[in-house]
Amino acid sequence: MKALSDIATIKYGKGLPTKELLPTGFPVFGGNGIIGSYNSYLYETPQILVSCRGAASGNILVSYPKSFVTNNSLVLELNDYRYFHFIKQYLLENPLYSYATGSAQPQITIDNIKDVQVPYPEYDSIHNLIKQLSYYADMQYHNICENSLLCSTRDTLLPRLMSGEIDVSGIDL
Repeated sequence: MKALSDIATIKYGKGLPTKELLPTGFPVFGGNGIIGSYNSYLYETPQILVSCRGAASGNILVSYPKSFVTNNSLVLELNDYRYFHFIKQYLLENPLYSYATGSAQPQITIDNIKDVQVPYPEYDSIHNLIKQLSYYADMQYHNICENSLLCSTRDTLLPRLMSGEIDVSGIDL
């Protein structure tokens, strides 16, 4: 077992006023998931996020590649990214809700979680598990991207179908 602060640099995301969010661009992760898009990103690779403000404090999220992360999340920048899927899976199964303080506005600070103990076995002993976790994470991300494309296609075609601009009456199913 090792402390989170021994295996990762724990940082707050960056402040981003909601008025600066854009309809398209790189995904922006707030304290409880994607809240919009922005014209730049902070992280090239997915990151493990800990919601640190409000009712979701302690929830574990995983950002997408090329994402912006707001200061409503803590980012765990792993010292050895090979452990990413292992630590991610452990924290998804063991969220950090109990480390939130404050009743009116719950929050989690770096000090609250820096000493949290997580398993950290020798890499060789978990290499095969990490390969499997990585495979499933890649499949999940691919499905998310495909669903997003399908939603966009639906949102483009449906109004045209409903208005009669596109006629499908001649299609034999």
